[in-house]
Amino acid sequence: MGEEKDVHMISGDLNAKLPIWHSKTTDKRGEEVGEFMFRIHMNILNTEGDIYTYYSIHGEENIDITFVSERVKNESENWMVEPSISDHNKISYEWKIGRNKIRLHLLVKDKEIVKQWGIEEKIERSNKILIDTCKQKIRTRGGNT
Repeated sequence: MGEEKDVHMISGDLNAKLPIWHSKTTDKRGEEVGEFMFRIHMNILNTEGDIYTYYSIHGEENIDITFVSERVKNESENWMVEPSISDHNKISYEWKIGRNKIRLHLLVKDKEIVKQWGIEEKIERSNKILIDTCKQKIRTRGGNT
């Protein structure tokens, strides 16, 4: 992992706290996740903002994290958190693949929430662009990615 050409994305509700991804505090899981991601050369896309990734009656925190390989980091921009009806807010970022730029929507667990957010078509379109572009790259390079 960690080579310039590699495409890796890890994103989710990791319930891990570490200031490097703009959590208010540090916990053991955060230290372990941070150390592991550093060892495998992954980059954090999370940026500091006014909206936390998680809100509940118990507080707010950034526990939903997006890690990517160097290549994806270099081809990504506009990572953002938007309010949602869930306790976990919507996370998305743009990823440029060739001439295409797609917005990836992350942490979408519930089909009802996807409908309420109105992003079903965007997700389907993004998936199609991603799949078509990957197929084209594989054909162009003779099976070598």
